[in-house]
Amino acid sequence: MGDDTGKAALPGSAGVTPDGFADVPLDGFAMEPLDGFAMVPLDGFATPPDGFASAQLDGVALSPAQPAGDLLPAAPDEELDGFAAMARQLLHVSIALVSLDDGDRQVFPGAAGLIEPLATTRAAQGAPAFGHQVVSTGRPLVVPDARAGGRAPADTADGDLRVGAFAGIPLVDARGRVVGALCAIEHEPREFSAGDLTTLSEIAAACSWSLVRRQIVSGLQEATHAAIRATRQSRLLLRFSEAMVHTTTENEVLAAVRALAHSALGAADGELAAGDLRAVRRARLPDLSSAATTCWLAVDPGADLPGPRAMRSGRALVYTDQTAFLADFPHLRDDPTWAAGGSRAFLPLSASGRPLGWLGLGWRAPRRMDDDVRELLSTLARTTSQAMQRAALIQQRREVAHTLQDALLSTLPVVPGLELAARYNPASASDKVGGDWYDALAFPRSTTLVIGDVAGHDVAAAAEMGQLRSILRGFAIDRDDSPSELLGRLDRANLALGSGTVATALVARLEATDPDDSTGARLTWSSAGHYAPLLVHPDGRTAQLTGRSDLLLGVDGSAQRHTWVDRVPSGSTLLMFTDGLIELRGHRVGERLEVLRREAARVAGEPLDRLLDAVLVAMAHRDDQDDVAVLAARPLDPAAT
Repeated sequence: MGDDTGKAALPGSAGVTPDGFADVPLDGFAMEPLDGFAMVPLDGFATPPDGFASAQLDGVALSPAQPAGDLLPAAPDEELDGFAAMARQLLHVSIALVSLDDGDRQVFPGAAGLIEPLATTRAAQGAPAFGHQVVSTGRPLVVPDARAGGRAPADTADGDLRVGAFAGIPLVDARGRVVGALCAIEHEPREFSAGDLTTLSEIAAACSWSLVRRQIVSGLQEATHAAIRATRQSRLLLRFSEAMVHTTTENEVLAAVRALAHSALGAADGELAAGDLRAVRRARLPDLSSAATTCWLAVDPGADLPGPRAMRSGRALVYTDQTAFLADFPHLRDDPTWAAGGSRAFLPLSASGRPLGWLGLGWRAPRRMDDDVRELLSTLARTTSQAMQRAALIQQRREVAHTLQDALLSTLPVVPGLELAARYNPASASDKVGGDWYDALAFPRSTTLVIGDVAGHDVAAAAEMGQLRSILRGFAIDRDDSPSELLGRLDRANLALGSGTVATALVARLEATDPDDSTGARLTWSSAGHYAPLLVHPDGRTAQLTGRSDLLLGVDGSAQRHTWVDRVPSGSTLLMFTDGLIELRGHRVGERLEVLRREAARVAGEPLDRLLDAVLVAMAHRDDQDDVAVLAARPLDPAAT
């Protein structure tokens, strides 16, 4: 059975254990490198390449008794079968095995010479067995006579292998753990020479490298799959954020959720609820693929339903199938709303620990709710919560802005013999408030008209506008000043109060010289950096008044101001406007003024409300450009009234 030269120590030598199992050191074996890997002696045996832990590799000892787990199944492996066949042929043994320890059993993905049933099952139960002992100690094991010491082969798992002699070398994985052994088995006792054990050690090193390579490839594949999943997750999270960041209303949030849940998560139906523990409104989405209009209906936040329960508890309720769902809500078994379905998820929406509602999603079939899906659901709930909170804050802001603007914009007075109309469009469509304003004050024999524009297009501009408007109103009522005197007093007060608001304004006074005078009204006006009014005659003739504009407000309170005098014939329209009507990026002011004159001429005979609407349409006012205020006054012909 092989060359006797250089035989290892036999039973009875210093290396023999009390049981008669010899642990042979084979000191001094010279190992040849395997595929360029340096062999490190481990008690005389070659160990795997660098990176496989050994007793003398960077001071790291092999970790014994490590189960192979899912490293390889109990099934033939072509490459490992080849290693086993090589060991059997070179050592002239009956059986050679690549044995991996799987805790309570050994599996043989590599084997040569196995007998049935092991040749088919490729696994052996029970311990201690010789292969298991190699794993548990992390050391090579040579047993020349398995019957020595009075131990019966049938007492071990190796009994099925008819072990008479055994030699095993540890196999290690990529982490340096001993996970198995390359085993040479003879049915009768025999001695293994140093050459036999060197050969077995070198084949074991190659076998270990094969196991490591598989782990590396498997790890790379897992890492690649994880990277792909992470990339997909990141893209979906980016989609969630991008879709939600532009939402400003609950309905816009609902539309974004509908699209994301269907396209990104494959959900078939859902619901979105907004409110708190006192009152909740819910919008149900029976078909996420449809863009059908959805109504928000009140629902009891204390109801024993999945959404309210998730909101009250602050915990997500996730169900992989209908059975799991009905286990928590058995009373919904006969409810047609919940009768069918697969997986379901109900996610609480909150901000700073305060409930905002919930998000419910449903799938038509059961699905695995793994960590990736749960992370996506959690992120969708988080972004939805932020969007719902933002929508609520914007709605509150809008309501405040509407209240503020309503308080600042005057209700036009009813003046006998004079038709009045006005329009206001803010640049901020969301706030509906800005720095432009108009006003009209009726006195016994005159009507004072005001139009102005404070720099800015937000609530701050509206607040400054409100201050100027209030001061000017007080001055106009206080005494009978001319338009230029009113603007002068307003400018000085503006600077004296420390606000220094920069604004343009135009004050005009219409005076009826005689109630029966059909020639119209006397007009006096003064401009602080504002466009002169446009006069539109009943026959369509138009003319912009030619008085010069003085310095705008908020610069120099001592600046000289002028009052200009004109006449507005009966039936003619005095059109006052802020710069947002005619100033538009990419267009010359002169061209825009000409468009205004043509359109005003076209509708000169229309009632003022229709005239103003037509003018705004023709001037293509866009809400994102600038505030626009327009004020129109038309002295009526006494004969016509």
